[in-house]
Amino acid sequence: MALVLSLLGPVHVTLDGGVLEIGGPRGRRVLAALALEAGRVVPMAGLAEAVWDDPPATARQQLQNAAGLLRRRVANAGASVVRTDAGFLLDPGGAVLDVREFARLRTAAHAVGEPAGARLLLGRALELWQGPVALGGLRGRIFEAAAARLAQDRLDCVERALAADIALGRHAEVCPELAALCAEHPLRERLVELHVLALYRSGRRAEALAAFDSARRRLAREAGLDPGPDLRALHAAVLADAAALRGCGPWSAGPQEVPVDAGGPARTRRRRTARRAAGGTPHPHRAPRQSATRARRKVPGPWCLLPIPPDPRCPVPHPTALPGLPSTPRTPGTRRAPPPRAARHRTTRDTPDRAYGRSPTVGRSPAPGRYGARVPAAPLQLNCRPRPRRSSGGRKRRSA
Repeated sequence: MALVLSLLGPVHVTLDGGVLEIGGPRGRRVLAALALEAGRVVPMAGLAEAVWDDPPATARQQLQNAAGLLRRRVANAGASVVRTDAGFLLDPGGAVLDVREFARLRTAAHAVGEPAGARLLLGRALELWQGPVALGGLRGRIFEAAAARLAQDRLDCVERALAADIALGRHAEVCPELAALCAEHPLRERLVELHVLALYRSGRRAEALAAFDSARRRLAREAGLDPGPDLRALHAAVLADAAALRGCGPWSAGPQEVPVDAGGPARTRRRRTARRAAGGTPHPHRAPRQSATRARRKVPGPWCLLPIPPDPRCPVPHPTALPGLPSTPRTPGTRRAPPPRAARHRTTRDTPDRAYGRSPTVGRSPAPGRYGARVPAAPLQLNCRPRPRRSSGGRKRRSA
């Protein structure tokens, strides 16, 4: 006789294809609490907390009655419910507990290296589910936490099964299922990655890029996050039409395949990554232009007066002939005497202006190579006397 204890869906017990009566909602809660901890003793207080939110005064007697009814139903099939001093224990024996079988198949599929064998085991594991929600949607802190954990395990199993299908060349067959799963789980980046890969390998490259853009906006809107490195690397590979995406087989975003640059704006980063994935440089003209700009901005050596032909219209001597100003760069580590006060703050543009009666150019320095010299200009000097201080007695009043 085949006894099956089902928790992946509605909670029930099946014997040779027929459903056994286990005592209504209370019996299903007792079975679920004992089956989740199969092979271990469940304390009486923990069992009462799982069955009721606020255990009544007769909780102990009611639990004993429900456990006795369950013991009589499964005793003929090899399973047993044992009562101890600490609580109750469920021993499945020869019965099939779908939660244990699901975990065993998932572990076996993870150990298989080829996609075909892993897909076969994952398909058998998913066939054990008889409903969308584990534990039949039972309410309570213990059951809701266990149902959420089993739902995550099921979703992980679905992702691995779809990845195996894509590796086996079933791209077009899994696209509708992946689109529905991405809409149901919008923050699951692995599903988006599989969806983009399946669309690209099906010859729908524009739809693959649109799926990535939709997922990126959804992540930014609902979680305030950017796509992860694996999803960004896949998007860059799709843009660059990388050879690693073609054909069948699994795809992984390794550092040797598609380098991802984390800095800069998002659009610039995607374009730069696509160029690098294609085997080119980040920008064909950016490096020489930056070098030329830096060379123009760089001023070599200390400031000095360069030899410039004197202006024939200017009767004032040329600045290079003024005493105290060197005509060659100063040697580092040496000191030079300060120039005379009259010639300390002059530029090559000061003398022509002074000669023709115009105001000199003060506070500006010509750029190197344009006017020939680069000499710091002096601020405008005014001949002002300090204001005399007032006496402590203040103003003198006029006498009447």
